[in-house]
Amino acid sequence: RLSPRIARGSCPGKNRARADRVRANEVRSRQMTRLALRLLALVYVAALTRLVFLADQGELPAWALRVHDQPFGDDLAHLLLALGLTVVLDLGLGSWRIAALRVGPSLAFLALTAEELSQHFLDQRVLSSSDMLASWLGVALGLWLCTPQQERQLEGETSSNSSSAPTPAASRRVIG
Repeated sequence: RLSPRIARGSCPGKNRARADRVRANEVRSRQMTRLALRLLALVYVAALTRLVFLADQGELPAWALRVHDQPFGDDLAHLLLALGLTVVLDLGLGSWRIAALRVGPSLAFLALTAEELSQHFLDQRVLSSSDMLASWLGVALGLWLCTPQQERQLEGETSSNSSSAPTPAASRRVIG
C-alpha cells in the first residue's frame, strides 16, 4: 500500500517511479478485469442463445427437460437465467447508461421479452405469461444486485425527500 505522499505523487525519485509503476499495474489490472467480464458476458450470451435455439427446435438437452418438469422448475429457470444474463451484461458493459437507463439490464429485458413473445409464432413453444414475469423478476433482481449499496441508499433518500439532490447516476458514464 502506498503512503498518501507517494499516491499524490509528491515524493521525488524512487518513490515517484514506484508510484508510477503501481498506477500502471492498477490500470492494467482494471483493463484485464474488464476484458474478462466482457468475455464472460459473451460466453453466457452464446450459451443462452444456444439453449433458446435448441428449445425453439424442440431439442432441449435432458438436464433442461428434467428442470422443466419439476414443479415451478421452468419459472425458476427463467428467473435464474434472466438474473445471470442481467448481471453479466451489466458487469461486461461496465454500467454504461443511455440517459437514465443502464444498457446491460435494458438489453436483457428487451431480449428476454422478445424471445418470450416470439414463442407465439413457433409450433414447439408456448407463450407463457408466468415465464415472462419470471424473466422480468430475474432482470429486476439482477439490476438490484448490480446497483451499488450507496446508490440505492441515495435513491431511497431522494425519493423520500422532495429536494432535488444530485444522484450518483449523474457521475456515471452516459452515452448519447
